[in-house]
Order: sequence, then C-alpha cells, then structure tokens
Amino acid sequence: MSKTPAAAPLKRNPIAQALDIVAGAIIALIGVVFGLGILASAGQYSHLNDGVCTSGPYSGLTCDPNALVIAVGLISAVTIFSWALTTGMFIVRLLRRRVAFFWPIIGIVVMIIGFWIGTYVVSLIAEQAS
Repeated sequence: MSKTPAAAPLKRNPIAQALDIVAGAIIALIGVVFGLGILASAGQYSHLNDGVCTSGPYSGLTCDPNALVIAVGLISAVTIFSWALTTGMFIVRLLRRRVAFFWPIIGIVVMIIGFWIGTYVVSLIAEQAS
C-alpha cells in the first residue's frame, strides 16, 4: 500500500504575510469603532420606551416595548457576533498562513447591514399608530 505524502504547508512571501497581518488588524480595529458606534445607537433606540412608547409629545403613538427590546437586542447581538466571528476567522486564516485580511471587512459589512435592518424594524415598531 503506497502512502501519498501530505501536502506541504503553503509558503508565502514574508512581506505579503506581514501586510496581510497589518491590514487585517487595522480593519479589525476599524470594525471595533463601527461596532461601538452601532451599540451606542442601539442604546439610544432603547430609550424610545421612555418617550415614544408611553406619554409625551408623541402620545398618539403606541408601540410594543417588548418588541423594541428584542429589536435592540438583535442589533447588539449581530454587531458583537459579526465582529467576534469574523475576527476569529481572520486569526484562524493567519495561523493557516492564508490570505486573511478580508474577514474583518466581511464583519464590518454584516454589522452595517444588520444595523440598517434593525433600524428599519425599530422604525416600524415606533411608527405603529393607535
């Protein structure tokens, strides 16, 4: 029985690998800034319970506070998990010596899409007229 040799580890140019690490780390840090901004906005959405969902200048509006809490929680969860998972994939790809800088970019895109979908859902909840 003949054995086939295992595939040799992928050899990469050290300069390209260093650029991949630096670019990915910078993009991941930019993702942290985006994520903190999104979490701050989601925190402001949670204060709609104080004014819009009860009384105040918009007392004609009624909304479900539980649905609002769920929408804000989903915005926060998508933000945290998209950054954590894609940064983890970035690290795994680096350990395998593969091109990895694009994973944090995917995380930022998922964060932004999740934020806009969540904002749309929050606006639907807050606009329900009685």
